[in-house]
Amino acid sequence: MKKLATLYDLCDRAILGRELAATKQTQGQTPGQNLRLLYRALAGNPWLKYLLLKHCTHPALPLSQTSPLVSSLRRAMGQAMNAEPGQWRDPAWVRETFAPVAQLMDVSPEQEWKRREDLPPAPVRPSAQDLARVRQAVLGHILRTWDKNPKEPHFPGPPRWSWPGTSR
Repeated sequence: MKKLATLYDLCDRAILGRELAATKQTQGQTPGQNLRLLYRALAGNPWLKYLLLKHCTHPALPLSQTSPLVSSLRRAMGQAMNAEPGQWRDPAWVRETFAPVAQLMDVSPEQEWKRREDLPPAPVRPSAQDLARVRQAVLGHILRTWDKNPKEPHFPGPPRWSWPGTSR
């Protein structure tokens, strides 16, 4: 079984690994800064990275040093990271830079999205008495929580937590 390139194999070196020259400043920001922040937040999310995106591959992207398509996609990401705002407005530059992405999209099969059948509405609706009973139970829980510590009147909710690797 051949190993296929993932999003991280294509983008990590271009987006995260390259330090941009300090001379390429545009209005106080380096080119690619927003893409780098977005990539770190989304693709760098540990839940997405290790549970889902690490296994998303394309059959036309073998992971090898000699694959011309993988090399051209990496080069396109590098050019996108170093591009000035004026280049993004130039259709010829965009077409030339992202030609490998267009080539990959042309060989990708079109997805067939399946739509689920609508379910009929629930035959039994809860009665007003059942809703009142649940409302009273929730209100009782809230009041018991508030009575435990009157100096800290917070609304009880799920425990507070943060993503691994982030600080509160």
